[in-house]
Order: sequence, then structure tokens, then C-alpha cells
Amino acid sequence: MLGHVVRTDGIQPWRLPPETRPFLAPELVNVAEVTSGVRLRFCSDAPAIRLDLTAFEQPKAFTAPTLQFDLVQSGEIRFTVEAPIDQRSVLEFPLSGCGDAPQEIYFPTRSKAVIHGIHLMRGGFLRPAPDQRPHWITYGSSITQCARALHPFHTWPAIAAQRLGWRHTNLGFSGQGKIDPMVARTIARTPCDRISLCLAVNTHRSSFSTRTWKPAVIGFISAIRDHHADVPLLLISPIFSETREETAELPGVIGLRQMREWLEEIVDLFRTHSGDRSIHYLSGLSLIGPDDRHLMPDGLHPEAEGIRLMGERFAASAPGEWSC
Repeated sequence: MLGHVVRTDGIQPWRLPPETRPFLAPELVNVAEVTSGVRLRFCSDAPAIRLDLTAFEQPKAFTAPTLQFDLVQSGEIRFTVEAPIDQRSVLEFPLSGCGDAPQEIYFPTRSKAVIHGIHLMRGGFLRPAPDQRPHWITYGSSITQCARALHPFHTWPAIAAQRLGWRHTNLGFSGQGKIDPMVARTIARTPCDRISLCLAVNTHRSSFSTRTWKPAVIGFISAIRDHHADVPLLLISPIFSETREETAELPGVIGLRQMREWLEEIVDLFRTHSGDRSIHYLSGLSLIGPDDRHLMPDGLHPEAEGIRLMGERFAASAPGEWSC
């Protein structure tokens, strides 16, 4: 979470700084409010904690009757609470009672939330638990947001971060991974140790032409490099999507195969002409390829098993110079 909005009825998490809101497209504002990857991290000696909140389902999300919240400790889900959609509720999480052990509550991957209050059961203390692990920012589309994940803690970035021993910020924006300059500026100004950019299935149709696509990506990377000149940066090309692989004979349509070739060329450009030895490339086909089409019911979004595999494969296949 990179920010929050203070409302009259509580606090609303935001995945982009709220001051950027006037400069964002309304469609991006909508998904920046979605809480994928958002979590509360704290220490407490209380036996339980209650969250008084309202969770609003993201429009056009993959529907289900309830929304999940995961209590995580020591890298494992200890308890899951289901909340009703679009109505205020009080969620109770049993705690370990061990005051020094950090615990986290992961919010849903497909909803917005307003926190009205936090209450401890039978007293005790509650304090923030700073996370000293290396910080990884990952940017992308709905494939990174992971609305289909089995649990909020089971998105592919969360799985990969757990395996790599990092903390992560999920900037996966469903339908809105469109290389927005304000997102690049946000990443540039956020302290971090690793950056990955999953580009750019959301630009397959109508966002860019063959003339403007590569310059937009180069500008996005350059804006990040203005502040993070040496932070290891990984470009991830699109995962497999059969109907989007080839370039259609229509204006503004760029096939995923072409995107993969261009992203690899862009990495070579930065390495050769800017001397950037910290930029790397990873083919999305190593995460989800043609043999995994059965894991994509709609031909684009991996379902829960595919998301799990993506996290495991990413942790195993990311270039060593980037991940170590």
C-alpha cells in the first residue's frame, strides 16, 4: 500500500499515492483502490483482533458471494475470514498471543475497503511491525492483480515474495496496465530494492500503435531510472494468450509475440547504450506457456492453480543477477 484516503467514515487503502488521483484516468483510479497485496502488519499480545470495515467488490470482478481476508504468520495462513460484499461487518481474527511475532492481515484481491475501526479483544497492545526484508515493487495488469487467486496470500507476487524472502508491493491494475507515466513516477519515488514490470497485455488493442509502443515503454523505464539508476529491474513479457499471440491486421493491434521481441530489444538497448547492467528480461512464456492453456479458462487469466505455478516459477526462473 502506497497511501490511504481519510474519509469521514474511516480510512481507505490506496495502491497509488492519493495525491496522484487528479492526474490519473478514471479507470486507473478505480483499480488503484482495489486492495490486492494490501495488508496490515502488526504485533500484539491480545488473543484476538476485530476489524470493523466495509468491502466493496470491484466492478466487473470475478464474482463470488464473499470476500476473503487472510491472517498470516511466519509465512503461513493461520486463519481466513469471509466478509459479505458491500455491507459493513466486523471480522474477528484469533491471534497467537505472542507479542513479538509479526502478524499480517491480507485484504481481498478484487475489492475496495474502508476500515472503520480496529479493536483488540481483552486489552493488550497493538503496534506496527516494521518489515526489514528487501522491498520488491511489481507492476502489471489483472494477471498481476490476481483476482482469481485462491486466497489473498496466494497471488503469484505474494508466493514469489515468500519464497525469495522479500516484502512486496502489488501494482497489478486489472485492465489498466497501460504504461501510465504517473505510475512510473510513483515507482521512481518509492524506496525499493527490486522492480519488475510485467508488460504489456493491456496495450494489445487500441492503446498504442507500432510507432508509439516502444517509445512509451522506454520512457516508462527511463522515468524509473531517473531515481533508481542501479536498482535491479526486470522486464517480464506477456504470458501466453492464444488469441493475442499474433498481430491482427487492424490499426492499433500489437501481437504478444511482437511485444516479447520488442521488450528483449529494449533491454539490449539499455544495456548497450546506457551501460545499464541492472536491467534484465524474463519471457512470460516461462511463467505460463502454451502447455498451460488448460489453466486459463478464459484464454487470458490463469485460475488459482495457474497463479500458484506462476509464483513458484517466477521465484525459480527470475535471472540470478536480479533476484540475488
